[in-house]
Amino acid sequence: MRGKVVVRSRRTIALDLSLIDVVKEVARRRGMTLSSYLRRLLTEAIELEKRGIHAPRVLREKRVENILTSLNFILIPMSVLEDPKRAYSIGYKIGRTLKSLNINLLEVIEYLGERAQILMYEGKKYIITPPVNSAQEALRELIKGIASGGDLKVRDEEEITIIYIA
Repeated sequence: MRGKVVVRSRRTIALDLSLIDVVKEVARRRGMTLSSYLRRLLTEAIELEKRGIHAPRVLREKRVENILTSLNFILIPMSVLEDPKRAYSIGYKIGRTLKSLNINLLEVIEYLGERAQILMYEGKKYIITPPVNSAQEALRELIKGIASGGDLKVRDEEEITIIYIA
């Protein structure tokens, strides 16, 4: 029995040489060939477009988000800002929704916790450190709610919260 042979058709596209040189360098730094880097980039762009999302806009927004993150900004639901006491219940609803959409809850928890500087990873669990201000407290409750809504085991121990990773 022979292995399956995949034949790729090729298409020539016109790009400025300066752009190709920059992309080659980016691909090299990522340990990829130019072709594999472009293939991955285009595959991700196509997945966004299939969902009706304009891929160049996503990249532009991510660039802005990255700049804001470096200035200590964090993305959280407006409802948490409007009523921080409801952070847990809002998080719970978000966790249920993310789970039903098959979105990786751990990535969301890491994203929020790391940017709020309240999350540590230890073995098979996340530890949410004691908050030092009301914003961190609201984010802690939001993350606990997301984890609980996603059916992760959450336990409070004195001043810390532990989220167990299945």
